[in-house]
Amino acid sequence: VASPATVSRCGMVYMDYSDLGYRPYVDSWLQKRQDKRSVDPLRRLVDKYVPNLLEFKRLNCKEMVPVAEINSITSLCTLIDSLATPENGVNPSDGDEVYLRMLEVWFLFSLIWSIAASVDETGRKKIDAYIREIEGQFPAKDSVYEYQVDVRNKGWIMWEEQLRSGWRYPANAPFYKIMVPTVDTVRYDFLVHALISTGRPVLMTGPVGTGKTSVATNVLQKLDATKYNVLVINMSAQTTSNNVQEIIESRVEKRTKGVFVPIGGKNLLTFLDDLNMPAKDTFGSQPPLELIRQWMDYGFWYDRVKQVPKTVKGMFLMAAT
Repeated sequence: VASPATVSRCGMVYMDYSDLGYRPYVDSWLQKRQDKRSVDPLRRLVDKYVPNLLEFKRLNCKEMVPVAEINSITSLCTLIDSLATPENGVNPSDGDEVYLRMLEVWFLFSLIWSIAASVDETGRKKIDAYIREIEGQFPAKDSVYEYQVDVRNKGWIMWEEQLRSGWRYPANAPFYKIMVPTVDTVRYDFLVHALISTGRPVLMTGPVGTGKTSVATNVLQKLDATKYNVLVINMSAQTTSNNVQEIIESRVEKRTKGVFVPIGGKNLLTFLDDLNMPAKDTFGSQPPLELIRQWMDYGFWYDRVKQVPKTVKGMFLMAAT
């Protein structure tokens, strides 16, 4: 570990999250919002719901996959950016009352599917009861997780109502391709599609056989083929970082020196299936995942021969474990 003297010579200042909390991130996010009219209402909503819900979750709930507090906040902000749009009813031209109502409704929806989404089934029942205590606008039937925003009526509608009552499987479809729509598939399809359409990376986690790959495939099939190229990489214990880099680089072309973009002027959506499968190296890391992490953080990786940066633009990621 570097001493304070060494760190100071490098010009680094280490800020511990436990000292700062999530406030600086939220403040920065609000400052960057293009819709300046939403800043004060969103700040009030964050103050009203977020600290209490984080504390309640920490003390009373277990998470299927442990999520750091700052990552929950990042997911909340990302979902609001993706969903609280004029197309979804958050339009200043509709008047103050309707605008503020729809902003709050989408905030609550994003809150449920970010901070409150990672808990187990027992935790969901506890959070449902807690959210209903502090906010009484949800219908009495079922839990808050069963409701979607009704843009037309400016309120809530059950996910169940999105299911087609007379669904029939295509007669000529092979058995393994038949996907029976359920509340879960409709719900996750909506969330994944909303994030993908705004260029956000998506990771789906869960036990084996719960339909993660099926949901992802369903979303990929609905993408506009004129805007997206799709690349599917099935990971295994033998997958190396070299393999992943070579596969992705085969689907991009050189734009300028050191800059690569997807072929055909489209966006490239890369789906990494079984993301957790690559074998760990001597030091406990998984090199293919480290390569992807580097690209997500910095937007480039290195040429294996010339050791120069290769920037890859126009690529979005979706993954399932």
